[in-house]
Amino acid sequence: MKYKLPSVKTTRRPSCWRCILAISTTFVINSTLALSQEPPDRTTPTGQQIVTQAAAQMTLHPSLEAKVRQRVGIRDQYMVGSGAYLQLRYGEDVRFRLELRLQVGDQLTSLQHITDNRYLYIRRDTGNTKSISRIDLKRVQTARGEADRNNAARHYGSLGVGGLSQLLHGLAENFVFEDPESATISGVNVWRMNGAWKPEMLAKLLPEQGETILAGQLPTPGSLPLQLPDQVSLVVGRDEPLPLFPYRVEFSRYDSDVNQRRSMLIMELFEVRLRPDLDPRHFEVPDNEQDLVDETDAYLRKHGLVSS
Repeated sequence: MKYKLPSVKTTRRPSCWRCILAISTTFVINSTLALSQEPPDRTTPTGQQIVTQAAAQMTLHPSLEAKVRQRVGIRDQYMVGSGAYLQLRYGEDVRFRLELRLQVGDQLTSLQHITDNRYLYIRRDTGNTKSISRIDLKRVQTARGEADRNNAARHYGSLGVGGLSQLLHGLAENFVFEDPESATISGVNVWRMNGAWKPEMLAKLLPEQGETILAGQLPTPGSLPLQLPDQVSLVVGRDEPLPLFPYRVEFSRYDSDVNQRRSMLIMELFEVRLRPDLDPRHFEVPDNEQDLVDETDAYLRKHGLVSS
């Protein structure tokens, strides 16, 4: 039977590879699930189509809750953390809350992305350093609508700003994915696919090799900065009630010293439950937050958007 991707309306996204790393460089998940492979189906959509649709589908899922496991690999050391993801469908609006925590020695690092009916709030706590900022989603929506009047976002949740939505949009925009493999994880039917940097992104990351990369040549081995991965692996669901939900994302890099691939960043979502009873108060940020910084202008400049 030919599989059809969920019908969703997508919007064009600016490049945001730094947004991917801003989330995942500090927060990663430890995965121990066993995969059982199935033969590929010739009627299966391409890996690029699946990732693009998964990014758009993220905000169409019903209200849900999921636990998060994370792992960060730095050389031979791995730091394990945890977190939670909440998503609420509130009328025509979509709100989410992503929490990630990582213990490094005696120091706890945490990140929160929370959207209410207008703003994306970002909390970053590292030891004694705490900060909170926000991005005005209405201004971002207006700016993107002006940039592409025929394909404006329908609601704030579809903007791909913050949380898992931002991560998936970043993957679709910056990586090219191979054809998917069908597999089963703990009884859940999924697609698993690998991706590598798009040539245009590699040319930006390695400007001294830009012309040769765009001409079709591979970059010089080992020339990519050590803090950057050279491959991403994504696992998404295939079936209802959560088609294309991202269960696992892993960033890795080939280590020539040991002649094998090394995991750098892993994020895994598990115990995913539908939660129509979610309380909207989980997605509120108190008005008395001190030292709140508005980063909307910086976000618009970073992505080449002009706000009216």
